[in-house]
Amino acid sequence: MLRAGGHRLALVSNATSDTAQAWPHSRLARRFDVAVFSCEAGIAKPDPVIYRVAAQRLGVDAADCVFVGDGGDGELAGAAAVGMTALRTTEHNDSDPRWNGPVVTALGDLPILLREMELEGRVANAGGPL
Repeated sequence: MLRAGGHRLALVSNATSDTAQAWPHSRLARRFDVAVFSCEAGIAKPDPVIYRVAAQRLGVDAADCVFVGDGGDGELAGAAAVGMTALRTTEHNDSDPRWNGPVVTALGDLPILLREMELEGRVANAGGPL
């Protein structure tokens, strides 16, 4: 639904080389435009560089991205540190209950939430990258 709405999607993952090698053959791979794996990039979340790499591969500034994650590995603070709008998801796992930023309980709610955030001026463009 997000891609149909014009959003480009990137995956940023602290992953092993086994995961990165299996990724192109997974059913999820076709749902993302870009995948950045820590084992390939030589950096891991929450290092700001990994978020900048994802934004660069999408062809946009980090400040134009919305990062969605459960908060593991300090990922939300890392994304926010490079200017991304960071949203914590609690649908599958809640690794950072102390996060005081925006929360989305169901990933299916993202299109509506992004549209609301755009109208409130909290994100630049509802059709931009995630």
